[in-house]
Amino acid sequence: MGYRTRLIVLATGLAIVLVFAGIQFYLSKNQKTVKDIETPSLIREKVGRGEVLLSLKTSGVVDSDNDILLRSPERSIVKQVYVDPGSTVMKGDLLVELEEKAVLSEIDRINSQLELKQNALEKYLLNEENTRLSLTQSEEVKKNRLATLKTSLMQQEQALKDGGIDKARVERTRNEIDLAETDLQNLIDKNAIRLKQMDTDKRGLLLQISSQKDDLAAKKRLLQNLKITAPVPGVVQEISVQKGERVESEQFLLRMSDFSTFKITGWANISQNGLIATGNPATVKIGDKTLHGTVGEITQMYDDQMVRFDVHLKEKHQPGLEANTSAAVEVISARRENVLRIKKQAGIENTTHQTVYLIKGKEGIKTDLILGTIGNEWCEVVSGVNEGDEIMVPENDLPNSPQVIQIK
Repeated sequence: MGYRTRLIVLATGLAIVLVFAGIQFYLSKNQKTVKDIETPSLIREKVGRGEVLLSLKTSGVVDSDNDILLRSPERSIVKQVYVDPGSTVMKGDLLVELEEKAVLSEIDRINSQLELKQNALEKYLLNEENTRLSLTQSEEVKKNRLATLKTSLMQQEQALKDGGIDKARVERTRNEIDLAETDLQNLIDKNAIRLKQMDTDKRGLLLQISSQKDDLAAKKRLLQNLKITAPVPGVVQEISVQKGERVESEQFLLRMSDFSTFKITGWANISQNGLIATGNPATVKIGDKTLHGTVGEITQMYDDQMVRFDVHLKEKHQPGLEANTSAAVEVISARRENVLRIKKQAGIENTTHQTVYLIKGKEGIKTDLILGTIGNEWCEVVSGVNEGDEIMVPENDLPNSPQVIQIK
């Protein structure tokens, strides 16, 4: 073998050694143990299945679920105001009294008219009875005369057969009977019309009396309504009139909160507004009671960077609810049941992708997870692992982390 050949063989061998050394160096750089990456940065856990809940926990107070506006039932003058804003009232308590003189005067007038109508009705009924008797008697006279003529006709027809009377006499009697029957029928028809007229007149009079009685009853109710009372227990929030003031019909008098039904008024920092939406379910804890409801109106309060929201309870009449009682409120922003989930770690915040190491025997293989709902304690896993898999989750991003790690 010549010098050149030996030199080529030596160079080839050296190159092979260098390549092998490079491979070993690369593998040593990329096959690290958990200790090589700093053990506190990886948390080992198992992929399970269950509920993922995203909610906002805050505070609130029991409040009225309804405001009641009380208005004047009639044009009048305010006689007296018995409450002040902030007054607590019970059902039936007198709040405002309006002047009743005008209504009392109207009641007296209707009573007088009603008395006159009642007298007129009594007179009418007496006249009606007399008229009916007279009509009946006139019909009886006609009927008796007709009966007499018919009896006479029978006698005359017998006499005609015996030859004791001429035929002309019999014909005259027959004509008289025809006229009497016509006369009787006309009288019956006229009397029937007269009776119908009398019935119509009587119904008209009775309707007038009935209408006046209704007016009287309405005025008496109005008289009672001039005393404005609390329709439900509550607190007077606003009074818009004062003693001696003239008010019109349907004019606003006062506003009160209805404490027979309740809601919860809650508050949250404006930065948490994204977790609250109208229609979200909510749970409320008052003492040892847990109530359920739905988020209603949401109002932004610019002065103190807070938002206020209503929770309308399903149990509005729950015994023991009292206004201004403190309550713990939890608004449910999202709830996923029976889904794949992993524990929420510090590094998982509002992200849909998360890098983990999927444990396969003695190795951890770098795997990308797609996450769904990020809850308070758990995160929904959409894809990337299966139930029962064990993974190692970094607390924070690991820059230049290897694709595979060795687990001892």
